[in-house]
Amino acid sequence: MLSSLIEENICLAVAVLYYTWRARNKAVWEAFLPTPRRVVESAAATLHVWSVASPSPQPHGQSTPSASAASHGQSAENHIPNQQRPKCYFDGSFSPATLRRTFGAVLVVSDSIFMAACAGPLPDCFLPLMAEVLACKEVLS
Repeated sequence: MLSSLIEENICLAVAVLYYTWRARNKAVWEAFLPTPRRVVESAAATLHVWSVASPSPQPHGQSTPSASAASHGQSAENHIPNQQRPKCYFDGSFSPATLRRTFGAVLVVSDSIFMAACAGPLPDCFLPLMAEVLACKEVLS
């Protein structure tokens, strides 16, 4: 694959392999198997978010603000305007009647530009607060 694909497709292949591994783990440990379509969609969405967050290489002799900041011992994060930093909104749900537990999350820039989203079941929990905490853990992982 490495010799026959362009760089962009290699990245997608690696992302699909990673999400295939995650799907396998979910099947083994959570008894939940995402569809192949969902695996590919998750990989593509993650790759898109990564490409938006990662600066593209600059021609020789030019530097990006983050490269300049890093060379001066400063964090590149300090130079990203607040309105351009991605924000993650998430929620956990717990229904005492059905014992159904789920979470959902969305990643946006400038409060209106969609970057990615995910949703799924949560492991066993018995209180709404537990669902919220597990949703936070799931989103962070």
